[in-house]
Amino acid sequence: MKNFILCLIPLAASLHAGVLAPSQIPASAKWMLHADFDAMRGCETGKAVFQRVAAEHGAQLRAFQRMFSVHLINDVHDVTLFGDGKPEHAVLLIGGKFDRAHIEVVVVQLNLARRVAEPSRVGGDCDHPQHR
Repeated sequence: MKNFILCLIPLAASLHAGVLAPSQIPASAKWMLHADFDAMRGCETGKAVFQRVAAEHGAQLRAFQRMFSVHLINDVHDVTLFGDGKPEHAVLLIGGKFDRAHIEVVVVQLNLARRVAEPSRVGGDCDHPQHR
């Protein structure tokens, strides 16, 4: 995914961004990047970018689609990325066609799986059944 976002950065200046909601960007934001994927799909450069992404990352895109029921190339309308200058304070807003209920279920399941996989420590002792 990092490569995908980096691929979009050179195009940002040449693309006409879609509807941007300034109210979603806090005044503390020091930088912002907005890309209109719908417009990208309508121009030759954008088509070439999406074809290359599909060719180089098709397996990952299909896996993402199977898990989240979202086709990143076809279902995303626009993305807005902004931050306050601190690396850990970046926000990515994604507009598109999504099944919110399905995504919420997947995120909860992934969070539960992570909790099971990572033993917690209570009072210095490991709480994982394997370590009892």
